Amino acid sequence: LTAFGMLGLLSGVRRAWANLAPGAMAAGLALAQANLAALAIVWAGADVAVNEARLLALAVGILFIHRGIRFTGWQAGLVWIGPLAALGALAGLPLLAGFAGRSGLYTAWLENGRFILLAVAALLHVLLVTAVLWRFWEQPSEPVAATRFSILPMIGEWLLLAGLITFSGLAGVPLLGWLALLLPFAGGVALFYFAGEATDLRAVIRRAFTIELPLDRLRQWLRGLVEWLETAVQDAAAIGEGENGLLWLLVLLIGLLAAGS
Repeated sequence: LTAFGMLGLLSGVRRAWANLAPGAMAAGLALAQANLAALAIVWAGADVAVNEARLLALAVGILFIHRGIRFTGWQAGLVWIGPLAALGALAGLPLLAGFAGRSGLYTAWLENGRFILLAVAALLHVLLVTAVLWRFWEQPSEPVAATRFSILPMIGEWLLLAGLITFSGLAGVPLLGWLALLLPFAGGVALFYFAGEATDLRAVIRRAFTIELPLDRLRQWLRGLVEWLETAVQDAAAIGEGENGLLWLLVLLIGLLAAGS
């Protein structure tokens, strides 16, 4: 179950980077969070998994309904409250549901000596944070005036945000767990700032997460096997149709019986 959960998390990260459009990225984030919830159930119990499930429903929902509109005037800063909170929850920052779920999972891994799982999960979340930053901070060139209808999605984001706030999970987290929880946000922001164009980094990540199987060689081997079997069947049919076909069949049957005994 742990192996399947980690592979699902990896697949979610790869899918989020494969297409930075809102719907495709939300699907990748949802896949990653669903597997994190499954890992939390396996290692830390249902109470911890509930926080990851809240993150799946609320944080991914905020990022999905966010329209990326830049308002003029005093509304300009308010539009980013929801996405920033969702990003912090995905990264596992304190006082948010992501921290409550991730801290319980990471603590369980550390108590059982699963340092590799902790490192892999933290590094994959660095890539998730970077992907979210790239997608949702691509603003239109010209700001627009806020209207009653254009601020409705922003109000919906705030309603979802209220469900992300929690004070659980703050106690009993080891120092290494704190470092793993703070790394995704700091590392994601640094990667977003220094890595250059999103298309270049997306190509690198796609190559890094793609397993290149020797399909041509395998296809040639299978074709040769099929040709060999076809030749063997034709030869066997030619032998069976000859004058001594029954004699050869009797010899083959005796040989099989002797080998079986």
